[in-house]
Amino acid sequence: MQKNLADYVDVNNLIGQRKMKDGKKWVEGGDSLQRCGFAAIGSYIEYGKSSAVLFNERIKHYEIKSGIFVRHPDKNEWYSKESSTSRDQYTPNIIACGLFGRHDILWRILIEHIKRFGFYTNWKESNGQTKIADFASPEHCGFYIRGFNALPLWPILFISDIFSVIGSCYKAFIYSREPKNVDDLNRLVSLVQSELIMPTPLSKLSLWIYKKGRSHYKGMSRARYALTRYFGEGPFYETESPPLATAWDAALKKYFD
Repeated sequence: MQKNLADYVDVNNLIGQRKMKDGKKWVEGGDSLQRCGFAAIGSYIEYGKSSAVLFNERIKHYEIKSGIFVRHPDKNEWYSKESSTSRDQYTPNIIACGLFGRHDILWRILIEHIKRFGFYTNWKESNGQTKIADFASPEHCGFYIRGFNALPLWPILFISDIFSVIGSCYKAFIYSREPKNVDDLNRLVSLVQSELIMPTPLSKLSLWIYKKGRSHYKGMSRARYALTRYFGEGPFYETESPPLATAWDAALKKYFD
């Protein structure tokens, strides 16, 4: 069965999960910020910068103050608090801002990131318990360098891309132990960015490890299997998740299949 992305957006055209609430369809926004950036990267690969209009329209809803983003702006829900916005939510949007030339947003995020000494803002659990916020690894420095297309800093990418290689090796190891572990979204956006902007031999190696170290599943590349299963499409059909594997079809064909 085919899904329609229009069924997974709210009144502001923000992507979420489709659930039922009080007997009615409800778009739940707990991962909406991540979906915004992830969908935008898929659109960029297929349509180029002409798809920037939709990304620009969506991303403005999440920034509640300069450089600070929430998972979704619905103030009646836990995910409208900046203290819940994790590294996974920010990552694809940092990369998307670079691809679409939104350096104004990227600067604001970076400045706030530096103010927090590299920590993200998710210092509270959804139940209000305090925790240690996510921290940016050296690989995340590479996201900013590539996002700004800062060519003079290209040598630093050899350090950040070491951590990309480690990440791809880790994913390959996890898959060898847990074949149904398909939470690869931020590994994929990282690999796509490093192919598009200032690739290094190490970033090429990271992509090779991901592609070769993760075996095919019933004719699917590992990346296609991961997204198809994660978003409940094709043979793994379910109604809750948005059809973002379909939105990433061009990227999958170009880099991973």
